[in-house]
Amino acid sequence: MGERPSAAFADRLAALVEERRSQIVLGLDPDPAALWPGAVEAGATVERGDDVAELTAAAVGRHCKAAIEAAGPACVAVKPQLACFERLGSPGWAALDAVVRATHDAGLLLIADGKRGDVPVTARAYAQALVGETPGPYGPVPGLGADAFTANPLPGRDALAPLIEAATAHGAGCFVLVRTSNPGAAEVQDEPRQDPLHERLARMVDELGATHRGASGLSDVGAVTGATRPDLLERLRALMPAAIVDRQRRVAIPTARLARAAQRALEALGRPDGTVDVEIVDDTGIRALNAAHRGIRRRTDVLAFPLELTGVASGLLGQVVISADTAVRQARKVGVPLALELELLTTHGVLHLAGYDDRDPVEADLMHRRERELLGAAAPARLWKGLLPA
Repeated sequence: MGERPSAAFADRLAALVEERRSQIVLGLDPDPAALWPGAVEAGATVERGDDVAELTAAAVGRHCKAAIEAAGPACVAVKPQLACFERLGSPGWAALDAVVRATHDAGLLLIADGKRGDVPVTARAYAQALVGETPGPYGPVPGLGADAFTANPLPGRDALAPLIEAATAHGAGCFVLVRTSNPGAAEVQDEPRQDPLHERLARMVDELGATHRGASGLSDVGAVTGATRPDLLERLRALMPAAIVDRQRRVAIPTARLARAAQRALEALGRPDGTVDVEIVDDTGIRALNAAHRGIRRRTDVLAFPLELTGVASGLLGQVVISADTAVRQARKVGVPLALELELLTTHGVLHLAGYDDRDPVEADLMHRRERELLGAAAPARLWKGLLPA
């Protein structure tokens, strides 16, 4: 196991997504009976007395490393299915260890997909095996060294706690199983109809994730959701609202405060289950978006991109993009705290998504009155003088 990462998993993931302009995760579920021919041919010919498990595991390792070399540059992470390695015994675990090293050598994050979960004492042992180390009479024994892992929440919140605590302590992430993709999942995970299990799990993940956000606004606690039911994905998206994603590094952003501002606006609009993606960029980023989508080649303070489709039930209203650089200048100009300026811009963007338009003086007055109601008495009238024209 290498040195403990200096940054939280969520921040390392956000940085890789930005650097590679990708959100692709390479899944590794190697079938020993269907490996790439080159991975098999590179091994020795089986002779009497050879350890078949050793040879098979070595071929699996070569197969996985070849996949990482081929697809890795377009990815941000690798997700090996642990069962595919464990079925080969101790040689399989050695092959998995080689996959971890190859993943890290390629500059990628490794998500150990084992969906571990048990009573707290056993969950602690799982955590040591995946991201930590186990104290022993001769010194600590290192675990797998994964950057994140998947977990089973059915034993309860107290059983998840040791897994999440260990992940946080070692700069790792924990993805909690919420809804699986197999057809039989509906029998258990979609019941009872009035409050299905997958919705209760989604709410729990959202609560746990709120206290484990990194500087990027993303959380070290995520969800595993099957992609075969788009209707359920929309509902789960609403139950686990998007975090504020910070894509710039010059300005410190109060992400939790902005998330509350977005939620407060949604509730005031009668959309408490709605979600909004809020991204914080710099002047260069917002100028590029303004030019690409509006044909206006200048920076602005906030842009709103509605994503709801007419006649389609969806919890996602759209995306709000804010320039941190412009927010700093505007806060300084009108003499208000930066956090309050950012809160106004977040609220302003959400109202735009709901149909408010400040290009007309009458509508602008209605919009600003609504914003004053949402921000409360703490917001001075001069705050609105900093807003840039649409």
